[in-house]
Amino acid sequence: MKTELSILLPVHNNVCVGLVQQLLEQVATIRTLDYEIIVMEDGSTDAEFMKRNSAISTMSGCRYIVLEENIGRAAVRNRLAQEAHYEWLLLMDSDVQLQPFFLENYLKDREEDADVVCGGVRILSDERLLENNLRYKYEYDAQPKHLVQLRQAEPYKSFRSTNFLIRRQTLMEIPFDERIKGYGYEDVLFGKMLCIKNVSLLHIDNPVILSDFENNNEYLKKVEEAMHTLYSFADELCGYSPLLDGVKKSKCKWAIRIWHILFGWIERDNLKGKSPSLTALKLYKLGYFLKIKN
Repeated sequence: MKTELSILLPVHNNVCVGLVQQLLEQVATIRTLDYEIIVMEDGSTDAEFMKRNSAISTMSGCRYIVLEENIGRAAVRNRLAQEAHYEWLLLMDSDVQLQPFFLENYLKDREEDADVVCGGVRILSDERLLENNLRYKYEYDAQPKHLVQLRQAEPYKSFRSTNFLIRRQTLMEIPFDERIKGYGYEDVLFGKMLCIKNVSLLHIDNPVILSDFENNNEYLKKVEEAMHTLYSFADELCGYSPLLDGVKKSKCKWAIRIWHILFGWIERDNLKGKSPSLTALKLYKLGYFLKIKN
C-alpha cells in the first residue's frame, strides 16, 4: 500500500470544508499513511466562502493557500503539485463528495500499477434536478460513458481531472497546459499529452460523487467559454473532441451556422429555462462553435 499522499484541492468560489472533513475522517482510519491536504483558492471573489474555507488552515495536516488572482484551472493544478511534498498526488475538484473507503481504494497496490490512476465520477441521484437543471441532465446522460470498462477501452480520451491519482514527477514533467486560461478542455489536452508521452494510465471504479450543480445560466456561460477554448486549441485537440470530429465530417456546416444565427436565441432561451433540452444543447454548442470559427 502507498504510504505517502498529497491531496490537492483547487477552489474557486465554493466551500470545501465538508470535503476536507470527509478526507480527514478517511485518513484517520489509515494508520500507516503520511499525508498532507493542500487547498488553494484560485482568485476566489466570494468573501463569505473564503472566510468559511479559512478554517481549513487550523485542521490537522492541512494547508490553506490564497491566490489573489485567478490563474486558471490548468495553472492552479500545476501550482498545487509544486507545493506538494509527497511522491503521490491525489487531485480532485473541491465540490464533490466521497464514498466510503475512497482513499483506501486509491492507496492499495495493484498488479497493473500505473503512473496515473483515474477513479471516475458518478452523480447524486435527484429526480427534481433531472427535470430542470441543464448540468445535471448532461451529467446524467453521460453516466454510461463513465463505466470503468468503457473508460479503460480508450483510457487517454477518457481522462477527466475531477478525480485522479498521479506521481508527482509525472505531473512535473508533463504539466497541464497553462496556455488554457478559460474554462474547459485542459484535462482533454492533458490526456492527449499522457498518450503522446506513453505514460501508463489505469482507470478504476472509485468515483467521487457530483452533488453540486450550477444553475442553467451559469452552466451555459461555461459551455460558451469552453467553445472558445475548443476553437483556440482545435488543432491540438483534433481526435479528442467529438464536436470537432462532427464538424469535420459535416457537409452542411453553413446550414447549421445560419440556423444558429437565426434561431440560436430560441435554443438559448430553452437552455436557460425550466425544461432544458439536451438536443438543443448539442445544436447550440455546434452552432456557437461554427459562429466563432467564422
